[in-house]
Amino acid sequence: MTIPDILGIKTFLKKIDELLLNREDKVLREVVNSSDIDYIVKVLETLPRGRKKTFGMLKPDRAARVLTKLSPYLRQYVLREASLERVLGIIDFLESDEVADLINILPLKTKFDVIEQ
Repeated sequence: MTIPDILGIKTFLKKIDELLLNREDKVLREVVNSSDIDYIVKVLETLPRGRKKTFGMLKPDRAARVLTKLSPYLRQYVLREASLERVLGIIDFLESDEVADLINILPLKTKFDVIEQ
């Protein structure tokens, strides 16, 4: 059983917010990579700050699963400053139609770099 199943979504959101505020990156990484994907999506949709950092803590396979559940705006937001290596790592875990959708929302330079790779 994961932490969110025990604590509930409100407590989970508060926990993530506290980890971000206290810059407890190691614990944040562990929590987001062991928690339910839907809870992570809820965090990214709800928290006013720390979205990019929280998303950046996700392993590529989990990041890919989260991206498929986010709105196009939030996808673009969390990927706006992602490195080429990060984007390519995430693409490895997406279906071809999801890759096309992802490429369409990337910044122009990143889009060209991804296509080139």
